[in-house]
Amino acid sequence: MACMDDLPESVLVDIFRHVEPEVLFRVCSCVCRLWRESCLSSVLWKGFCAGLGVDVASLEKQPSLDWVHAYLEASTWVGS
Repeated sequence: MACMDDLPESVLVDIFRHVEPEVLFRVCSCVCRLWRESCLSSVLWKGFCAGLGVDVASLEKQPSLDWVHAYLEASTWVGS
């Protein structure tokens, strides 16, 4: 029988786009290593940043940008 671990990371990322970022960060990323890697995908968090109205184009110019931290800085749920 197939399970979630059999899915390619790109499919997991597409699924995780539909999960609230806070749940993704605090819960889903703790399930297993594959989920953690997928949950921390820069493509995923870049999209979340864009959804907050963050100027993604200007942030992309920064070397070694961590999109999760960029989202956390721009969001309101940090510390709640």
